[in-house]
Amino acid sequence: MPDLRPFRALRFATAAADLSEVLAPPYDIISPAERQALLARDPHNVVRIELPADPGQAGPDDYAAAAATATEWRARGVLVQDAEPTVTVHEMRWTDGEGREQTAMGLLCRLGLEEYGPDAGVLPHEKTHGGPKADRYALLEATQLNTSPLIFLAGSEPAATSAALLTLTAREPDASGTTADGVSHRLWIIDAEAAEPVLELMRAKPVTIADGHHRYETALSYRRDHEAERPAEGEPAWDYALALIYPLDQSPPALPTHRVIRGQPCGDDLLERLAPYARVERLPDLDTLLARMAEPASFAPGVTGTGRLGIYTGADPVAAILTVDRAATDALLEPGLSDGSKGLDVNALSVIIDRAYGADATELAANGQLWYVKDAAAATTQVDSKEASAAFLLDEMPPSAISLVAEAGEVMPQKSTNFHPKAPTGLALSPLEWEPDRPGTRGATAEGWIQISPRARLRWPATDDRARPES
Repeated sequence: MPDLRPFRALRFATAAADLSEVLAPPYDIISPAERQALLARDPHNVVRIELPADPGQAGPDDYAAAAATATEWRARGVLVQDAEPTVTVHEMRWTDGEGREQTAMGLLCRLGLEEYGPDAGVLPHEKTHGGPKADRYALLEATQLNTSPLIFLAGSEPAATSAALLTLTAREPDASGTTADGVSHRLWIIDAEAAEPVLELMRAKPVTIADGHHRYETALSYRRDHEAERPAEGEPAWDYALALIYPLDQSPPALPTHRVIRGQPCGDDLLERLAPYARVERLPDLDTLLARMAEPASFAPGVTGTGRLGIYTGADPVAAILTVDRAATDALLEPGLSDGSKGLDVNALSVIIDRAYGADATELAANGQLWYVKDAAAATTQVDSKEASAAFLLDEMPPSAISLVAEAGEVMPQKSTNFHPKAPTGLALSPLEWEPDRPGTRGATAEGWIQISPRARLRWPATDDRARPES
């Protein structure tokens, strides 16, 4: 079962006033322009540590600068360490595209790292391409900080877990704010004793990675690489990752990622070729298709998909709803799949794309002929602009589907889920090494050395008022 623990979080001292200025989106969705806007928003925005250069442009000096910034902020009291181990309850509130008020609530804690396996407490849900991300590894090595949480779904009974979580929020929050995307955030800092009931419930069953497979693999890789440095006693902090865990009924929605076909002719007989695998309902126009796909779906327990797909094609535009024939698509899926995997719309779509184009989605993606687009209108616009010949639209997926598939020991195709909104970076940071007796861990400014990695330390204050790492 998962190893979940409180920890002495590193937090922005200014957060009690307003979180708005210091938070940032996850690093992998920040554009260069957005990064510059965050830098201008506040001199202490966490993007200075999380993304020290424009995406894809960071080098050794940038990672060193991020480490120096983090250490300087600790020394000056911008970042302050909790006196005792805590967990943090994080709530998001937002209005969705249909004007509905939505809420998500999860628990920030430390999660013990472990290799994937049938008896593991941590389960993946999605295929990934490639292994650990070199950029995230280099940042972790330099800063010795887990800066952004990995996102998990609790496998424990949702109602009981949610009820236990909600009992921790029956008071005013310790911090709040609204980010640039219009999402409001509230934080409650909870001591270890009060947090134990909800942690115990979450430990009852494995947790499933909802977002952050590559970063989890990066953390595993870092732990393996530093095994020789393991102390004779105690547990090093690199045995743990920073986790934000949602009960299934409190998670953000798992929005779809649509498929766009490029460089493949649509063909006048496309819909006819799909008829053996889905009932085809032609629609009068694109607006009708988008409206139909925006209709909310309800899911019975154990049901993982709606069986509803949208398709928009060609120079002579055709809009249609495809109602999947499960028996026909199941027969072409990998033998032995669980009912949960068979019921996934994304697996049925993989069959349909294969039958439509004579090549599977993985092959088409590798050849640059299949693209992933998160917004349905953006996907269909590519067809209208002749960038693409067809767009295939998917429905939202219930979070319970992700746990069902993962608990069966199976994974979904790449880009099956898109949890949104995404929890921001900066809610709490988890250092790999606590140095409680060194300056900086509680905002002290006395002169001395502060360790920023196993091989680097920083003298504060430096003679030119800037923190400088030394090897």
